[in-house]
Amino acid sequence: RQGVSGLSRWAEMGNPVDYEDSDVPRGKAFRPSTRDNSNYKWQEKGVLGALEVPSEPNLSVRGRYKPINTKVAREDKFELALQAWEELELRRSFVECAETVPVETACCGILTDNLKTMEAVAAHMNQTWSKDASRQLKPMGFRVDCFIFSWNNVSGGSTTDLLLIRFHDKAESGGENPSRRRSSRL
Repeated sequence: RQGVSGLSRWAEMGNPVDYEDSDVPRGKAFRPSTRDNSNYKWQEKGVLGALEVPSEPNLSVRGRYKPINTKVAREDKFELALQAWEELELRRSFVECAETVPVETACCGILTDNLKTMEAVAAHMNQTWSKDASRQLKPMGFRVDCFIFSWNNVSGGSTTDLLLIRFHDKAESGGENPSRRRSSRL
């Protein structure tokens, strides 16, 4: 696959590049942010894949989760992580914990602020549920965290925000604690 290193100019300008597998396919490196070229934001080293929590038009933690593979083919490990997700009944504990976070509102409580609600849920989940779930997944070599994936809709000029549950390979990601990283919103 021919590609243009999406971070090569960034590195040439003296900025640090710590992720060796950051090639953005040719033709996408300098386009406006879309779902397709923004996928690289959530795919850090060691991420096997993610579950997309239904977030449009409003966050629905009881909805149907969509598995998303990373750009680097690791389907076998991601499939094992999803099996562990099912066996440990992590969805049930995720829903129970997420529903304890109050819905954020705007306009004197009249409107639901979906982004603020997702940010609150992601922060709460990374402080509580992710730690417990990662402890359960540790013997299998995985850990999880919550991440808000955002991109701009070129046609509509608006932003789309999704809550992702990312699965990490502890061997590749160094076992980093998900709650100690920088903000999950890029």
